[in-house]
Amino acid sequence: ASQFRAKRNMCGTATPYGTLVKTVDVIGTFRSGTSVPKQKSFTIAFQNPFAFLHLACLQSQHYSMIMQKALDENPPSPSNPWTIILYSDGVDPTDTASKTHTRKFIIFYWTFMELGMAALAHEEVWGILTAVRESHAKALEGGITGLTSMCLDQFHGAEFDIMRAGVAVNFLNGGRAKMFAKVGVMLADEPAF
Repeated sequence: ASQFRAKRNMCGTATPYGTLVKTVDVIGTFRSGTSVPKQKSFTIAFQNPFAFLHLACLQSQHYSMIMQKALDENPPSPSNPWTIILYSDGVDPTDTASKTHTRKFIIFYWTFMELGMAALAHEEVWGILTAVRESHAKALEGGITGLTSMCLDQFHGAEFDIMRAGVAVNFLNGGRAKMFAKVGVMLADEPAF
């Protein structure tokens, strides 16, 4: 219960860009065997990448140092935006010997290419944009492609657009920067297709 409360409090942390986690209400069409498809509403939680950058640069010494080094080497601007890498991963936490695999997830991760290969090899610089049960992702209009579109909206949406308005970040050492980026690389493993 303590971990659940701590997670809920962290996800609700307010930033100038909204809370760290935001939810989107959606409707999915679920099919079960030969029965008539049923529509059901559910909620998908997304990490707010703007709030994540704001908090990570202010609270994590290591993330702050990695970002500042990359910004010094390649300062982003509207005419020279950084490249967002979006990675879709199909994850199955069930036992490989199991006959049924009903707990599959589609997880989207993201980071910046400009952080460099040494940093990208560490999962700590990859944000988890969302994790959705595969059955729920497939029930969305457009299926996994529809979920991918919703993920892209987290960076280039109506409320905030990291390419047009950018995101201002403050660092632990007092430094500041304004970041501009665009989604430029999309990767997926076979189960995520």
